[in-house]
Amino acid sequence: MKKQILLLAACSVFVLASCGSNSANSSQAQIDSTVNVKVGQQEAAMAGKNDSTINALAKAKADSMEIEKKKEVGERRHEGHANNNYNNNNGGGAAPAQTPTMSAQDAKFQNRQGTNGTTPTQTPAQQQAQDNKFNSRK
Repeated sequence: MKKQILLLAACSVFVLASCGSNSANSSQAQIDSTVNVKVGQQEAAMAGKNDSTINALAKAKADSMEIEKKKEVGERRHEGHANNNYNNNNGGGAAPAQTPTMSAQDAKFQNRQGTNGTTPTQTPAQQQAQDNKFNSRK
């Protein structure tokens, strides 16, 4: 029995030794073609990365140029206002912005405070009664 196991083990060693990898049998042409494929893949990946980097830099440059252009247009627009070109009827610019009117709520507040140069709508007695009513709620 021992002899049969040793014989079987020896045969299995020879069988496994004959089933070696094919890398030793590869020809130089196969190795070169494999290397060329891998080099081509790396070049394509690097080219794509370079293209995206170049595009990002070009976009940043274009954005900065557009911002500078808008600043120049804004400065020209301000220069026109400084020279009062908008008052000319020759199409010298836009009309000046009007000052906002006072809202009804602001008018009531200022009227209550008496700061707008008019007399308050409430008499001092009415104002004192309203203040007392407010203070009692606290």
